[in-house]
Amino acid sequence: MFSSYAAWAVITVRRLVKSQDDSVSFAGLLKDLKQNHTLLSRKWFISLYPEDLKQFAEKDFDRLSGASGLKCIDPATINDDLDQLGIAAKIIEDFADKIVAHHDQRKPKKLPTWKDLDNCISLLEKLARKYRLLIQAVGGPSLLPVIQCDWKAIFYNPWITNRKT
Repeated sequence: MFSSYAAWAVITVRRLVKSQDDSVSFAGLLKDLKQNHTLLSRKWFISLYPEDLKQFAEKDFDRLSGASGLKCIDPATINDDLDQLGIAAKIIEDFADKIVAHHDQRKPKKLPTWKDLDNCISLLEKLARKYRLLIQAVGGPSLLPVIQCDWKAIFYNPWITNRKT
C-alpha cells in the first residue's frame, strides 16, 4: 500500500508542478496568471464580494497581492509562489521522472522522504487555497472534504451497544 500511495502521490505532484505548453498544470496556471497579472485587479476582486463584505475584500486583496494598495496582483508575488513550489517539488518530480514514470539509468541524486512529499502537498494546498480565493473569492480552511454526517450511524445498532462519539 505504501508503494502504491507513493507512486500515485509523486505522479500527482509531478502532474501539478510540471509546466509544459501541451499540458495543463497548477504551475502552468500560475505562469499564465503571472503573464496576465493585470486581469487580477483589485476592482475585479472586490466586485466578487457581496456589498456588506467589501471591507474584507480590501484586506484580502492586500494580503494576496503582495502589498497594500496595489491595483493588481504583483507578478513578483506569483513568481515567489512558483519558486517556492519548484523548490518543494524538485526532489519529488525528479523521483517521479526517473523511477516511477520511467526506468531511467540515471538514478536520482537524493530520494525523497515522506516529509518531503507531505511538505510539497501542504504547499500545493496552501497555494491552491490562495489562488482559489484570488480568482473566485472562495475561501476556506482546507481543501480536504468534510464528512457532514455521522458515518458510524449504521454500526450503532445492533452490533455496537455502547455508542461513543
